[in-house]
Amino acid sequence: MNNKQLNEQEKNEELVEIGITAYENKDYQKALEAFSKITPSFEQYDIVRGEIIGFHYNLEHYEEVIRLARLETEENESYPIIIANRMRAHLKLEQYQEILDFYKNSTVSLDEEAREHYLITVQNAAMAVNDNSLASEIAVKLDNMYIKLGKDRTTYTAF
Repeated sequence: MNNKQLNEQEKNEELVEIGITAYENKDYQKALEAFSKITPSFEQYDIVRGEIIGFHYNLEHYEEVIRLARLETEENESYPIIIANRMRAHLKLEQYQEILDFYKNSTVSLDEEAREHYLITVQNAAMAVNDNSLASEIAVKLDNMYIKLGKDRTTYTAF
């Protein structure tokens, strides 16, 4: 590694520390500013991009969350936090049909926790547009998932 690359790596690591500290202190604007300065050469840049979307969500920049998430999911549709933040932003903006269209037209592969939140979001969107058939279908999927995981089915929590 040459001096320029070493300096860039050190600067990126410093920005990560600043961003993490700001996040822990719930200063999402400062975290966003720090993470936005990290260069693409950083070895975990894909994680950084996902965190930037999360900071925008925490700052209630829902349109920006959707815009960035669409760009990211074109490249990597299975990155759960990006999909979750995008669906949550659509829910906050009451863009229920966007959620339902994504659900019907996507083949995402999510871990159990992300899948739970995703299904609850889809169920909320279905109920908002009075699609009781889809809401019931999702309820059955959630029930089956909770039974399989041995979880209490009365603790459904939406975003």
